[in-house]
Amino acid sequence: VVSMDLSKESEGSKYEQFFQELIDGIPGVYAVVVADRDGVPIITVGEVPDEHDAAVMATAFSVSADQASKLRLGNCKTIVNMFSEYAVVHINHLPIVISLLGTPECNIGLALDIADDIKSVLNPLRVKLVATLDMQ
Repeated sequence: VVSMDLSKESEGSKYEQFFQELIDGIPGVYAVVVADRDGVPIITVGEVPDEHDAAVMATAFSVSADQASKLRLGNCKTIVNMFSEYAVVHINHLPIVISLLGTPECNIGLALDIADDIKSVLNPLRVKLVATLDMQ
């Protein structure tokens, strides 16, 4: 388990502001969880119905993405899960997993379209996490 220090006011609030704008800009999306591959939340913005379920889904995504990549079709970039109560778009940016939670009617296409933009914003955090993992 890796702990990331986002105690710098400007860094943490920068991500929170970005994800709040993202939530406001994608119809039906109500929360974003950025977690490490073990499901430990690093950033949570919005109303997450069950944080334990979100952590379990991030871990399951990591395993599923790894298995999907073995199909020799390239790296797994995203996985979309549709449930009766909500939809989840998982974005692969290992060792970071980004999960967008929304209603079943949320605009999944828009969420998928901006996945690369989300990864670009999180790249500095990803670099820090990789460096922290390399030091262990």
